[in-house]
Formats: sequence, C-alpha cells, structure tokens
Amino acid sequence: MKDRKLSHIFELYAIQSCRDMRLRVFIILFLIYGCKTISIQTNPNELTGLWKLVTVEKKDTSGRWQEDSWMKNGTGYIMYDGRGHMAVQMAPEGYKNFSWLSERDNTNPGLVKSKLDSLSMEELKLLISKFSSHQAYFANYKISGDSVIIHNRISNSNPSAWNATVQRTFAVKRDTLILQLPDGFRRLIWIKQK
Repeated sequence: MKDRKLSHIFELYAIQSCRDMRLRVFIILFLIYGCKTISIQTNPNELTGLWKLVTVEKKDTSGRWQEDSWMKNGTGYIMYDGRGHMAVQMAPEGYKNFSWLSERDNTNPGLVKSKLDSLSMEELKLLISKFSSHQAYFANYKISGDSVIIHNRISNSNPSAWNATVQRTFAVKRDTLILQLPDGFRRLIWIKQK
C-alpha cells in the first residue's frame, strides 16, 4: 500500500512537473515572441523606391498639423535604393518655371556672370530666394531601431549643410511615407510612385 501511494505521488509529481515545464516553455516563448514591440515600419524594404512630396506640415500653437508655406505647391522627390543610398530634391512653387540659363550655358562662368550683371536688384533677390528655397542632397542612410532614419549627407545644394548628419523619425503606412524632423514641429508627407 505504501509503495502504491509513493508511486501515485511520483506520478502526480511527474504530471505536475510536465505541466510546470509546459508552462515555463509557454512563458519563455511568450516573452520572446509576444513582447516584441510592433512598429509601423517593420520592413526596411518598404522604404525602398521613389516617393513624391505631397505636403509639408507644421504644428501650430495648439499642436495641430497645418500645411507649411515653405513648400506649399512646390515639388519634391525622395528616393531610397534599399542599399543605404538616398537622394532628395525639393523645389518651391514656380521654381521649374523660373527663367534662367540653359544647362549648357550654366556651366560657362562668363555667361553666368553676364546673366547676373544684367539682373535688377529685385530680380537678384527673387533669384536668391528661389535658389535658397531649393533643397537637394545625396546621402548614405541607415535605419536605427524601428522608426529612425539617419542621413549622412555627402553633398548638398546648401553649402552649410554639406556633410551634415541628420536624423528623422519615419513611418510607412501603405503607400505613404511620413518623415518628421527631430523637433517634432515639421513633417513631410510623401506618396510612393509606381
């Protein structure tokens, strides 16, 4: 009788140990897979491709997003190649219709000087305004975590931003890319091009 009770106790212990082991395995698997953070951007390849600028928004004093006048009605494209290289170009409204030298003439210093000398002060101010509002750069990029992208600029249309490193938070939602500046007050919204 004592042996039967002892055998029954060992059997119950073995069953309980098996349940405990299953529970431990379940808890470990839950901790490994169940507690992973889910991000909007889960696949870096979703970033790859050509994106067209839709709007630039800025937070107003109440914290609501409003269209920013900086690129209102402007054009822009950003491209990520999926191998760590990117390019972006943004131009203000009317930039593409601005009267300037041809591409060939623009590489001739004598013609550039002649053109500049022929402009009035108001035309020069408009020229500087248009050219300084235009943004273009190439960069190497890397993704840090789930929602931060770092651009290590290797060239820039703005000499003071040449070789700068900038960081943006980003999210991809279907065909929309949102890049937000670190200060959190400006974001750029892009649509993927096919």
